[in-house]
Amino acid sequence: MSAPPAAAKPARPTDRLFFALRPDAATVAAVSRRLDGLRKELGLKGRPLLAEHLHISLHHVGDFESFPADLVHRLLEAAQAVHAPAVPICLDALLSFGRTNRRNNPLALLAGEPLEPLRAFHRSLGVHLQSAGITGLQGRFTPHLTLLYDDALIELRAIEPLRWTATEFMLIDRLIGQTRQVVLGRWPLHA
Repeated sequence: MSAPPAAAKPARPTDRLFFALRPDAATVAAVSRRLDGLRKELGLKGRPLLAEHLHISLHHVGDFESFPADLVHRLLEAAQAVHAPAVPICLDALLSFGRTNRRNNPLALLAGEPLEPLRAFHRSLGVHLQSAGITGLQGRFTPHLTLLYDDALIELRAIEPLRWTATEFMLIDRLIGQTRQVVLGRWPLHA
């Protein structure tokens, strides 16, 4: 009797597609200064994310085993149809999102008031994506900007607000297993 064939190893995702808002250069510099102080104050050991990776995720489209060119084409077309005003952002709280294994917890700045313009833009983009047949988008929207990953769990705390106005949104391809993100498209938000 022969042994059953070995199960095929599942393919690993290579590409993570998501829509996001990225802070401007002045905000990135302010975040970096603030994070330096927080790391010292809280004894954090995790490395800060690269400045060019800082973002507020709007919609996570999915993880894919190879670059989904047809889907990306549809995403670009849907995003092109979005016309929205610039979005005021206020980051006014700090929190670790705890994980079940209590290790490598994301530490993030949370968006605060005014939240409605950000939520309205999130909904508008979602409607355009759904109209283009893009389904399975994230449900609950907790706007935040991840700073680093650390074993420490930081309780919710208010911080001095960091404010900026998002004047564009983008579609990003995070190359999984690499420290690279590729901007596939960017669109203006009008003042």
